[in-house]
Amino acid sequence: NIVLLYRPLMDNEVVKFCYPLKRDKNNVATVSPYCIKTFNGKWYLFGYEHIIGGNINKWDIYDLNLISDIKECNDFKFRPIELKEINRYYESQVGFFPVTPNSKGNNYPTQEDIDANIWEVRFRIADPETNDEEERKQLKYKWYWYIKNNPIHGSQIETVEDHSRSEYEFCLKVGDSPNLFNRLRRRGSEIEILEPQALRDRMKEESRKLYNLYNKKITSNE
Repeated sequence: NIVLLYRPLMDNEVVKFCYPLKRDKNNVATVSPYCIKTFNGKWYLFGYEHIIGGNINKWDIYDLNLISDIKECNDFKFRPIELKEINRYYESQVGFFPVTPNSKGNNYPTQEDIDANIWEVRFRIADPETNDEEERKQLKYKWYWYIKNNPIHGSQIETVEDHSRSEYEFCLKVGDSPNLFNRLRRRGSEIEILEPQALRDRMKEESRKLYNLYNKKITSNE
């Protein structure tokens, strides 16, 4: 799909393609493609979405793996998107996801929108369940090293680094999103979320569901 979109991207040509997640009843999106970005091993197309019967100021994101049947479209004039504003928003997010339009149909986020969605997340490297003190220190340092060198978000900073006591804490300022939660959840019992309480409660509820799921006996479907 990157190859098929290359010329429309370079020549500012409108395209239409099948996209199963939404769009019209035929699952067709009509888009002025603007740029392609990558996150977590996946590629995404950013572009202006042309709405038939309306002139809504709406940009959107499309997973390249889900795009098919790409064709040229001469029904609309190419419209660029305000990438500077979009980049400003995603600097405070983990990954890419569509932004819900406001009441006027405009989904370009304002600075007020960005600030209202920011969380200050504090977490620390958790204590492994072992009685061996040397093993505990080695495991904590291993987990610390991984988080330090693979930050959850670009805003991540260390707030506590005490090698003598094997205490390590981090802080990041980032927008609340499913991508953020999934990134934190991926570390499992290696980290403990300290703040905000809402995120800590969400992780606790997810842990409860997992416990209940795996505490059940597997029954045969036969």
